[in-house]
Amino acid sequence: MHPEYSVKSPGGTFIIEQRALVEGDKWSWQAWMCPAAAGVVPYQLPLWHDNELCWCGDFYIAPNGRYILHAQKTGSGASDGALFTRGPDGLFALMHSACVGPPFSERVWSFFRRTLRRDPKLSRSRMEFVAWGADGVCLELSLGGEDLGGGCRVHDWRLHYNLMSKRFFVTHDQILHNRRAITVPPPRSPEMRVLPGRR
Repeated sequence: MHPEYSVKSPGGTFIIEQRALVEGDKWSWQAWMCPAAAGVVPYQLPLWHDNELCWCGDFYIAPNGRYILHAQKTGSGASDGALFTRGPDGLFALMHSACVGPPFSERVWSFFRRTLRRDPKLSRSRMEFVAWGADGVCLELSLGGEDLGGGCRVHDWRLHYNLMSKRFFVTHDQILHNRRAITVPPPRSPEMRVLPGRR
């Protein structure tokens, strides 16, 4: 266990502990839910990537303690994310496993493409946490990535997700902000070639 990577819920009802399994040079990280109530057995959170993660993650707990965003580094300059929701039994599970539909991160990028009305082929795509709403119902996220084909660069593109209605949206302020979040490099000037002079 690594206490420096543990996160305590706002109400103090549970702690998320991250544990690393080390085999030689290979590190595989797991996350465990540890309820504060006496007699409740800790259980492993069902992460994606078959529970084999080379880096520890970041867990952001909603103010009401009902939802958890897991932001996870997946490679150089790349990160992904998933949402956990507390079920009627009090246990947390991945949101997409409790209903029909694609994983949360895929839905985030699908909304981005629909809003942008284009489908850039981004490399090193990133989904990062910004803030929870005070009521714990809305979540603000930031997206980023680079088109290796030179089409565009995305930096801090903002959006909201409503956990009750399960819908994405952008506010007026985010629309204005997002106009500066996508940049398209200018076309390259044709190279000037100097022909050798005739003698």
